[in-house]
Amino acid sequence: MAFNTPPDASAGGEVGGTTISADGESSIIRLGTPTKQKVVFGHTVNFTPGSEEGSTNSSPDTPCPSTGRSIAKKPVSVLTLPAPIPDKVANIQFDADGDVVLVLKSYKGTARFQVNSSILCMLSPVFRAMLGAGSHFKEGKELASRGPGMAPVEVKIEDDDPDVFAVILRILHHQYDSVPKVIRGDKLYKVAILCDKYDLRKALSFVLDKWIPTPHKLPPVILPRGVVSQPDKELFMAYVFGMEEVFKTVSKDLILTYKDMGIFGHTLQFDNVPQIIVDEIMAARAMAIEAIVSFVHQSITLYDNPMRVQCQYGRECCDAFVLGLLIRNFKKMGLYPEASSICMQSVKHIRGRIAFLEQPEFAFFDSCKAVGCCDNPLLCTCKSSRCNNCNHKLCVRCKNAYKLAHEVNHASCAPFGSFVAKATDVVDKIEGLEYSRFVGKKKDEGNNGSDTEANANLWDCLQYI
Repeated sequence: MAFNTPPDASAGGEVGGTTISADGESSIIRLGTPTKQKVVFGHTVNFTPGSEEGSTNSSPDTPCPSTGRSIAKKPVSVLTLPAPIPDKVANIQFDADGDVVLVLKSYKGTARFQVNSSILCMLSPVFRAMLGAGSHFKEGKELASRGPGMAPVEVKIEDDDPDVFAVILRILHHQYDSVPKVIRGDKLYKVAILCDKYDLRKALSFVLDKWIPTPHKLPPVILPRGVVSQPDKELFMAYVFGMEEVFKTVSKDLILTYKDMGIFGHTLQFDNVPQIIVDEIMAARAMAIEAIVSFVHQSITLYDNPMRVQCQYGRECCDAFVLGLLIRNFKKMGLYPEASSICMQSVKHIRGRIAFLEQPEFAFFDSCKAVGCCDNPLLCTCKSSRCNNCNHKLCVRCKNAYKLAHEVNHASCAPFGSFVAKATDVVDKIEGLEYSRFVGKKKDEGNNGSDTEANANLWDCLQYI
């Protein structure tokens, strides 16, 4: 989190995921910078909160990660509705003697929360940087010069949900009787946004354990009609709340099911998810698709080689037959000759289409030439019922079975089964991202034992010198 201080300021730094900007008149906490960027794969959209409706900034055509071919993108519009804020005010005193009033505006009106700055500074590094001792922000200086009996200092906050913020402030001020006992996934997502913005995971951990009783599963999300899943939001919640197994599971699901137009018609925005995580997911997806496209092209090249016959019976016409089947099927799938539409398909979808390739049942080629053994087969003429050569139609010279060409079914020469096996192998080898790669684990010092031992140490924490 970058702090942009006034010209006379000497402090600033990274805290959480928030940018706090200060000017001569007021300080406003914003999630991100005043000009935001939303990255939807293939598009970089810059927009300013409160900008005119329908502002769009699409990047040029983006190359497909597996083929490098430029693929046209549809522009993404960011729609903002400049609805007037009603002249309604909601006042809540979380601390009757609070020295700070947080002001949040929304479509419902203006919310004013009287809070204790000491609590905020103790539990949130973001508020500590803004309101703590030695702060170079306007509100921090006003708070430092505030005398007894003076009005609380007002702090304007943007982009935050007042209802969710109110619940979080109740938790921070230990008003647990007014904290919901259960929470829906959509509300939990908003909690995650504020938790990440103000670095409140530790402060909320006690309540989060109650809201998320199963560490391997998030509460259900109330989804818009027609939307089956919102894994981008689930990934962000797992990241913020440190749910390692959920993070790994959801990231694997995204690698397998993501395509340029989202998942099941839902366009994934990956709002608030660190870009490095999104890049890792897209890189793993691109590698899996590249692996599938690679063995498809290798197989076509193999059957297109006139110097080597792949048919198990040595028939060139069979190779031509199989080559035609492969080119026709993979053109239909968009995998050959150029994977022009590959970015519009998910890894799971491509594997499914390969699994449903229709294997031919019969393929005969008329000829009187014997196949399946040596060039000049010698047939046994004893006609004895005990003769193994006669019973199994074996060539006396090479001991291999022989048939006339028109008796041989070449349908089994088509390698569709191997394609399914290879595509399945690619999918099976995909693993989700490891949470520890993106968030450093903080281990309790001196605690290398069980949870019981750790709890015992907490009851014996005084050191007498």
